[in-house]
Formats: sequence, C-alpha cells, structure tokens
Amino acid sequence: MITVTTEDDPTPIVRVLATTIRRSCETPSHSRAVARMNGTLVFKSANDPQAATIRFGRGSVHLSRGANGPAKVTITADLALMNEPDAPRPKVEGAEAHLLFALGVSKALTPKYGTWQEEAARFWQHTSTGTGMPSGILVRCLDDASELRLGGQTACEVHASAFELRNLFCGNTTLGERAFAGKLFAVGPLNHLAVLTGAGLRYSLGG
Repeated sequence: MITVTTEDDPTPIVRVLATTIRRSCETPSHSRAVARMNGTLVFKSANDPQAATIRFGRGSVHLSRGANGPAKVTITADLALMNEPDAPRPKVEGAEAHLLFALGVSKALTPKYGTWQEEAARFWQHTSTGTGMPSGILVRCLDDASELRLGGQTACEVHASAFELRNLFCGNTTLGERAFAGKLFAVGPLNHLAVLTGAGLRYSLGG
C-alpha cells in the first residue's frame, strides 16, 4: 500500500497533486510502479510561481511546496490549459537520464478514470451530504443526449460534452469555472451552482 503524505498546511497545488497520486494508486499497475520509485520530482506551473516537490521513497510519497531539488525529473505545465482537449504537452526535463523514474512519474500523475457516468456517481457519493447540496442533479451529455440522474428530486441540471463532464466529475475542473468559460451549461438556483462549485473544488483538493 502506498502512503501519500503532505507538508503541514499544504498549498493548493500540493493538495491537488496528492489527490491525483492517491487516485492513481487505486489502479494496481500504477500502484506497483509508484512502489518501485525512489527519487525527487519537481512539478512547476509555466505561468506563475506555483510549484511542488514530490519525494518518492519506494512505497511512500511526500509532497511539499516549492521547487526543492535536486530532482531527477522536472515537469513544467500550463495549469490554465492542461484540462483543455488540445492542451499543450508539459515540458519534461531529466526523463532521458532517468527513464524508469520518468515512466513511474507518468503513472503516478495519470489516474485511470471511468466514464463520465461512473465519475459522476463517485462524485455524488463523496459530496451529496455536504451542507447546501441540491437534492438531485440531472446530468445530460450533449454528444449523444444520454442522461444520468443523481440523488432524488432534480434541483438543478448540468449539460456538457462527455469530455467536459468527465473532467468536471473527476475534480479536474469546477462547475463555475467551466460555466463562465462557456464549456458547460448549468440550470438551477445560483446557490446550488455555487455549492456545487465549492464541492468540486474540495473534491479536487482531497477534502
């Protein structure tokens, strides 16, 4: 079993990466790869000072803020675009010199997600009892008009492509962010949409 820990009072990027690695390790092949890793990874934002240092210790993973080398591999990513369909590839330094470690990093940072329906059900299971959450949500996929009802009586609706719905319910994006960007459409009382946005943010942060 992989142990994933963070510094005290972790920054958002540290919390998101910790959540990502924990989710990745739910897949046995990914967990085995992480268990063999030994060394340091630095993950940096391409557009701002956000950074995290991830230390792998053959079964343990510890994350802290900042870029604290020396690192076997350094990844620099555009955080604003990484969840877009045509996202630019992150810049990776050190992979050629530490190929096996880099392959492990790839598995650690790329969880295997289910369908948007499976991820929506998982999201609802984790968040539905939160304060102010709507009694039920109707989710409609714009690609094929398929629908999924979460909870009881429908209090609000979310309409988007399968790509957007999967990202939303995985915690990779939030409802408010993508609605304002015109990537999905939300119907319902403003307070429910605000609560769902907050729930999605906490979900991505591991809360």
